[in-house]
Amino acid sequence: MLIFTELPSAPGQKGAFANRLRKMRTAARPNNHRVRGPLDEGGCWEHPKPLQDWFPDPSLLAVSDGLRKPSYSKPSNAPRARGANLRTIVTTMAHRDQLETRYRYRIFLPLSTRWMDNDIFGHVNNVVYYSYIDTAVTNFYLEHGSQDVTSSLIIPVAAETKCIFKRPIKHPALIEAGLRTDRLGRSSTQVGVGIFLKGESTACAWGYMVHVFVDRITNRPVSIPDLLRQALEQIAAQLDQH
Repeated sequence: MLIFTELPSAPGQKGAFANRLRKMRTAARPNNHRVRGPLDEGGCWEHPKPLQDWFPDPSLLAVSDGLRKPSYSKPSNAPRARGANLRTIVTTMAHRDQLETRYRYRIFLPLSTRWMDNDIFGHVNNVVYYSYIDTAVTNFYLEHGSQDVTSSLIIPVAAETKCIFKRPIKHPALIEAGLRTDRLGRSSTQVGVGIFLKGESTACAWGYMVHVFVDRITNRPVSIPDLLRQALEQIAAQLDQH
């Protein structure tokens, strides 16, 4: 590791020192730090593409209901209205210092830990909780959406997921995944999930998963199927009354 320290300099020399320091840092930097474009016909590197061109189609996130928008779609200094374009805001996820309780969820799906879920520390590894969340949400879609995942023209694409860990789970254990609809837009939804030990009132972990529904062929956002939308609305209703 190279450590550069600026020594006191006479007036007028600070700019020269900064230029020398910049050259030294550039020389110490590896040559592969730049993003290069494809080779042209002459075997030379083409000019790199703009940064946003290296990301997937931004339309997957820039849905019409405004639930998720790419960070480069608006300058950082532009004003942003709180809660703008959100059609439905049902509830918010509990903070890390708080607890998610059973009454905040409308439906529960049974899950079970597996031998492979435990890590060297003797409890379920943190990455496995994301699998629990994904499995619970996907099973809900399949059960209430009446979709054949192998042939359906509308498919959910994961856009964001998050999990907060509160208490460890050890295999073997019977667990339950509580589900609720946090947000519901035209083509996207955020489903909150709480992971509970069977029969317990407080969650061991909780999080959410955001899906954007797209056309399988064009990969463009489309409306959530009516049957699934009705099911999502049912697990979102009356949450704020508790």
